[in-house]
Amino acid sequence: MRVKRVTDLGQRRSNRQLVLRILLWPLIALDRVYHKLLFAISTRRTFDGFTLYSVENDLVFFEKAIEALKLLKCVDPRRYQRAQRYMSVLAHVRQGGDFYKYSAKAFYVQNPPDDSAFFASVIIHEATHAYLINKGFRYEKSVRERHERICTKEQLAFIIKAINAQEHISTSQKEDLVTQWKEW
Repeated sequence: MRVKRVTDLGQRRSNRQLVLRILLWPLIALDRVYHKLLFAISTRRTFDGFTLYSVENDLVFFEKAIEALKLLKCVDPRRYQRAQRYMSVLAHVRQGGDFYKYSAKAFYVQNPPDDSAFFASVIIHEATHAYLINKGFRYEKSVRERHERICTKEQLAFIIKAINAQEHISTSQKEDLVTQWKEW
């Protein structure tokens, strides 16, 4: 009898999820249309498989994004390919902060950082979200902390790689920078 209750409970949850999906479908469809329209009215540039959008035709955003992507490709080709595959859209909008939007498969950037290495690391962070979600590890409340920890770990690994790739910095300076970033 107890097994049947667990099965019934599982069935009820499944039914609830189905009902929620049916009820939310119009909102999800509207959200997708909104993002397509946003991209349609934006200025568009491409770079090596990435599509960059800017609502305000912000040339500084395009320059910073391409510079960060070039650095990422040079320093960490594996993570660069992950970003290309799972998050090939970067969109500059002046609202809502920086975040990955799964339904649009895009990284929305409010204010691109001036430091291209840091911008590249943020791209890695968000591309890792895209990768995890694509592999079935959804960004839900119960696992949000773990999701962020994994993404931050990937971001830090890139930063350390970028620091160590600097030839004009002494070994002790590199170690100090790595220590500071690990504390972050």
